[in-house]
Amino acid sequence: MRSVMVIVLAAVIGAQGASLGQSGSNESYSERNRASGAKKLSAAELVDINRASAEELMKLPGMTKVWADRVVKFRPYKRKTELLEHGIMPDRVYDKVKDFVVAHKVD
Repeated sequence: MRSVMVIVLAAVIGAQGASLGQSGSNESYSERNRASGAKKLSAAELVDINRASAEELMKLPGMTKVWADRVVKFRPYKRKTELLEHGIMPDRVYDKVKDFVVAHKVD
């Protein structure tokens, strides 16, 4: 009976330690996101808000047809922050797309 209790106790402690390894980890939120598949896009993969079609813009997280059409309508942009500064989209949408877009100079 005593050996069964020791085995059960060891299993419970082991399970708690394993769960602490994830939730009690010292790694930051962004490190966990990177590990879970989220990644920062390279400059070549970023969507240029001065050149992308509305359909291309709609592939961005949080983007809808209305916001994509507004991005196209009010071009050109000197900086991607103009999307927020000029009221092209609300901050909740900008926060979702800002890491995926860039505003290249228009010739």
